[in-house]
Amino acid sequence: MKKIIQYLKELYPNNIVFKRPIPSLIREWCSHNLLYKIMQANKYFQVKELVSSKIYNQYGDDAIKFLDPKALEALENVREILNVPLICNNWYAGGSRNYSGYREPGCGVGTPTGYHYKGQAFDLISTKLTAKEMREILENNQDKLKYPIRVEKWDNNGEITWLHIDIGNTKGNKIYFFKA
Repeated sequence: MKKIIQYLKELYPNNIVFKRPIPSLIREWCSHNLLYKIMQANKYFQVKELVSSKIYNQYGDDAIKFLDPKALEALENVREILNVPLICNNWYAGGSRNYSGYREPGCGVGTPTGYHYKGQAFDLISTKLTAKEMREILENNQDKLKYPIRVEKWDNNGEITWLHIDIGNTKGNKIYFFKA
């Protein structure tokens, strides 16, 4: 509970809401779905899997504040639809994936105005499915998506070997396939 209160105080440092009693505060958070989003952020992924080593070493699990709650829900929803373990970052296990989730300003990866820098995008791989198979499953199960998502399908070298999802402009579709 203390960690949740501390996290929300950091998000809203000048908010008068913290002068109210804790029970009414919790009811308000629940009514705004904030508590649910914070508690469910780790259902399939640990915070360290979704941020770079630099950010995690600096903030620990509090680095969750860099991730958009709606993007976290979309990520969990995609994981449930695919029904296989997914890998975002794996730097903490000695792997090379360090910027497949949130990208901090100045890291030099991708477009500095892209959705990764807003905590709204994830590049995913699986040991069970290819990126193409994951995209096909999502396309065939669009009706199960809680939020519209964008899915990168191609780059200048052809079809990409990872699953990129973000909660950016979907052009009104449940899934919008785009070329980076």
